[in-house]
Amino acid sequence: AFGGSCLPKDLRAMITLADRAATPAQVMRAALSSNAAHVDEAVRIVRTYGRRPVVMFGLAFKSGTDDLRESPFVALAEKLIGKGYRLTIIDPFVDASRLMGKNKEYIEREIPHFVEMISRDPEQAVDDAEIVIFGHATRIDKAAIIERGVGKVIIDLSGDDELADCGGDYHGMTW
Repeated sequence: AFGGSCLPKDLRAMITLADRAATPAQVMRAALSSNAAHVDEAVRIVRTYGRRPVVMFGLAFKSGTDDLRESPFVALAEKLIGKGYRLTIIDPFVDASRLMGKNKEYIEREIPHFVEMISRDPEQAVDDAEIVIFGHATRIDKAAIIERGVGKVIIDLSGDDELADCGGDYHGMTW
């Protein structure tokens, strides 16, 4: 799934312009609905295992940034929290004390108490979870999943071949 402050907004703007010009924009509409469907499919997979503790690697829309705006991982986290899941989030690039402006407003609106869910200990987070969602992660975080993910449900949203060999119940999607 894609996200960030530009692509989703730009797609919606182009759809609006196409509508005003009475021009079909099926591909752009399909891109947005497909993106939402990926998040819904991840939620569906998690729900098939009942209400088990979940750790999600990646909150920002991509690795290496703290930009949370329109991140599919924020949408996924919000849906899981809304369904009553205990969620731990690992994203070393997201530091709540450094968020500002629209980015801070966005996360406070979408997941008001996200600070309480952030962990800086990937090993402990994997140990405490039964379901591991891999959006994106650093090498250190990925090593924690590979070393400690045996017997866990692994939902891989990025197509990382190494995770398929963790020995858990592996679900790969979106690639």
